[in-house]
Amino acid sequence: MTTDPDPPISPHARLALGIALADVQYVFGALMRPADTIGKALFVQWGLMTSYEAQRHVAAALGSEFSPVWDPDMAKSARMAGKFFDDRKRTIEDLADYFRRINSTNRGVFFAPHRRGPAFDFLRTDLGILLHDGIPMTTSVSGLFATGVNPDEPFSYEAHGPRLSKLTEQVGRTFASLGATQRHSGPAPFDPSRFTWRDADSASLSDAVFEGVFNSSMTLAMMTLQGAARTANHLSRSECCTQCAAAALKHRYVVAYQALVSLRLLRPNTMLPASAQARIDAILDTPESAHMMTDEYRRLRNGWLHLGLTDVPHDDDEDALSLERTVDHYTRGESIAEVASVTDVALNAVASALDEWCMSPKTASMPLSSILQVP
Repeated sequence: MTTDPDPPISPHARLALGIALADVQYVFGALMRPADTIGKALFVQWGLMTSYEAQRHVAAALGSEFSPVWDPDMAKSARMAGKFFDDRKRTIEDLADYFRRINSTNRGVFFAPHRRGPAFDFLRTDLGILLHDGIPMTTSVSGLFATGVNPDEPFSYEAHGPRLSKLTEQVGRTFASLGATQRHSGPAPFDPSRFTWRDADSASLSDAVFEGVFNSSMTLAMMTLQGAARTANHLSRSECCTQCAAAALKHRYVVAYQALVSLRLLRPNTMLPASAQARIDAILDTPESAHMMTDEYRRLRNGWLHLGLTDVPHDDDEDALSLERTVDHYTRGESIAEVASVTDVALNAVASALDEWCMSPKTASMPLSSILQVP
């Protein structure tokens, strides 16, 4: 009795699997470092986003059946979180309302209706902020957004822990399904001395950051965008291997692109003061930012992130496709080095500008440091 051989994998599917493999090996290096809570806090969303995309292509290319352990709706929401404000199913106003509801849910955990000693509420805090060199890099609310928490469902951190564990467990399953190895260290090591956790009252946050121009909901949304840009700009580099270096570049590329698109969506908001409009214009109007928002770079973002690469030309006598061919095709002739240069200049510009804006209080007498408490 003979069995039919497995059907051959197309060059396009093989390239997509190779990119997916590099992505999960890279992010797994950050998530699985012993006692490294920083990597887990900062890279879990990117791990969920890339794993979500990878598992679909593994199933299609290899005929593998997945039995996801994560909540599918939660995983899909986590994947969408990586697009920041760029969501066709919800407007900027809808996003602000999402952050309002998720902040209200989070705040209710710390300011329970029947709490003792309400007269001492001025001593309570409900928001954790991770600082990198004294500048915010993520918040506890950003973490809930990044992991797809539904703000309209009952919430507790005790229940959230197991759900988050299932999300990260699925990243591990995707890792194993691709035949990835644990030899990859992923991002370059972080210096823990540059990170500090501080607590704050979310009700006092708006006046301490972004010149006080946003309400509390949009302040948390803007800090999520700013923190993701800072993370990619400062931490998404790899000294491991060429695969991890390519995965790190993809991370920087996608974050830079999504941050710029998000600011472009915010730009028409006539409610923003002239000073805020000028800041957004200054970010978007640089040559590198304009380059990143061209149709060519949008197409590269879509193919690289979603792994739908079937439109990349392939000669019948070629055994394999390469990332170089892919980049050349979508950008109409640019090399990986050229794309990396545009990406890094644009990302550094948007991250630095958002950092500076974030650290600008409404009045000089109320900087961010004045509302922070040691946990």
